[in-house]
Amino acid sequence: MKNILLSVFILVLGLETNAQNKIDDKILLVLDIQKLFTSTTISDSSAMYLIDNSNSIISKFNPNNVIYIQSIARVLNVSLKGFRVDTLPNLELDPRLNVVNNNIFTKNKGNAFTSEELNSFVEKSSIKEIIVIGLLAENCVKETLLGGKKKGYTMYYIPEAIAAKNNESKTNTEAKFRKSDIIEMSISQIVNLK
Repeated sequence: MKNILLSVFILVLGLETNAQNKIDDKILLVLDIQKLFTSTTISDSSAMYLIDNSNSIISKFNPNNVIYIQSIARVLNVSLKGFRVDTLPNLELDPRLNVVNNNIFTKNKGNAFTSEELNSFVEKSSIKEIIVIGLLAENCVKETLLGGKKKGYTMYYIPEAIAAKNNESKTNTEAKFRKSDIIEMSISQIVNLK
C-alpha cells in the first residue's frame, strides 16, 4: 500500500513539474497595456477584464520571462511654423497592471519585434515559445504574433487576455491567427497550474 501511495505521489509530482516546465520554457509578452489605451480605446469593463486576466497570467510566470512592451505614440503637428512630430504624453503602463520586473521595452510600430531591445533579450534567453497578451487584437497583437512567427518563434495567444475594438473584430482576427498557425491557449491552461 505504501508503495502504491508513493508511486501516485511521484506521478502527481512529475505531472506538476511537467506542467510547470511547459510554462517555464515560454516568454510572456505583455503588449501595450498602457493607461492611455486602457482609458480611451476600450471600455472600462473591458479594460478591467483584460487587466485582471493579465495579472492572473503574469503571476504564474517566472518574473524573468515576462516582458512588457510600451508603444510610443507620435502625432504630426502642423502649424504656420511648419511640421513637427510630437510624442504623446502619459504612455506609462496602466497602474493596475502587475509589473514584476524591469523588462520594459518600447516600440514605435505595431510589431513589437521591430524593437532591437526586445530581439536582443529574446535571443539571449534562448526561449523559442512566446505568449502574447494585451491590446489591440486586430492591430499590435496581430502584427507582433505574425512578426514573431516570421522570426521562427512558436507563437501563442490567450483570448481572455487580448482586447479588441469590438467582438466581431476580435473573432475575425482570431480566425486569422489560427490560419497562420498561431496557437490558442486558454487562460485556464496557465492559471490552473500550481
